[in-house]
Amino acid sequence: MKKTLATEIFLTLLFMIAGIAGMYFLNGNEKAWLLPIYTAIILLAYIVRWEFVLSAGFLMPLISYLLSFNGAFQVVPLIIFIAEIIATGLFIYFPYEKWNFGIQPSLVTGIFLGRLFGGIAAWLIKLIFSEGSFGNLYSYTVDSLVGDIKGIAVQLAFVPLIVLLLNKLFGIKKRR
Repeated sequence: MKKTLATEIFLTLLFMIAGIAGMYFLNGNEKAWLLPIYTAIILLAYIVRWEFVLSAGFLMPLISYLLSFNGAFQVVPLIIFIAEIIATGLFIYFPYEKWNFGIQPSLVTGIFLGRLFGGIAAWLIKLIFSEGSFGNLYSYTVDSLVGDIKGIAVQLAFVPLIVLLLNKLFGIKKRR
């Protein structure tokens, strides 16, 4: 199956809807509610171009935040979450597509560097605007990795299988 622009738009919208819906339905579960958006951006990084990963990484957190808006607009956590999601997607996309990393190495790279980038964003916001109670760069990064360990384990176990299945079913291959 040849990937066209329309196919990539369709896949991006499909995974965005799945990620937002999953986040919305898991909103009461404090530990698992971010997993659907992370999983959606990770899968998109393997099947569409980086421009779609960037767009989805910006729009999914924003739309899900607006859907769950409770009257108090908190821009700092939203900015950090957007930065972390975009970084995770792009740090998976480029090693996989451009530098020929395998599925698992690019996934580990993206998960770790995405969390690190979120920590850098939290640290910079605290440094520049004196806002947020995110601690320092080390504590934020370690806390986001250790705090999300169950979700990360699920992603490390199942994302490679899902990517291989998508490749088999739909012929979604790496672009060379």
